[in-house]
Amino acid sequence: MKKKICHGCGAQLDEDMKICPYCGRLVSSSSQQENRSANSRRAAVSNGNVRQNQRRNLQRTSYSNAPQRQARNPQQPVSQTSQKPLSKRKQKKLQKQQRRYERDEKRQKRAIILRRIGKIATVAVVIAAIYLVIFFVQVFRVRLSSYDFESEMTMSKDNYGEAISDYFEDGSWSVNPFTGSCTYKGTSKHDEEYEIVFSVKLKVEVKSITIDGEEVDDDAVEIKMMGMFI
Repeated sequence: MKKKICHGCGAQLDEDMKICPYCGRLVSSSSQQENRSANSRRAAVSNGNVRQNQRRNLQRTSYSNAPQRQARNPQQPVSQTSQKPLSKRKQKKLQKQQRRYERDEKRQKRAIILRRIGKIATVAVVIAAIYLVIFFVQVFRVRLSSYDFESEMTMSKDNYGEAISDYFEDGSWSVNPFTGSCTYKGTSKHDEEYEIVFSVKLKVEVKSITIDGEEVDDDAVEIKMMGMFI
């Protein structure tokens, strides 16, 4: 047997029942219920269509009422008359901002240059300080050292410092920290131009002697040094 539903309480009833025994409400037949449900579905569909048509009409109306933008030819210049000219006050303000920006940019560039110069100067000072330390240490070592003569003759000078000070009238020292050498150039009391190159490493040794532009042979180096120490 078919069942039908009470719209008052939702209870399931037999087909031949006219009154709901639970809530006492009149119950229509199943065909009437089906018609009602079909009508309600058709009404919902028609309402949805109406709403959709209304939305479409609103979109068309808003699109038709919206101002249309005119396509601009890329070769055609933009008209300057449509732009509102700036007031003199705003122009002065923009000019001040531009000048301030340029000044700040110049200050930044100047600061960068000064920082670079400062770094270069610091490196140069450090290198100069290191060179001066090496210079004084090497010259000090040479002055305190003495030539190791093979002769048993007693020398009157004990070190290079005394021999050079007594043998030369004037002269100057130079140091090459990369080769570990120390050079003395001076004029002797006999008006001879000397250049003595010392090797200053673990031990101080005479590498070469040049007199008036001519290098002294290795065999004659000890004789020349002996003349300075006697």
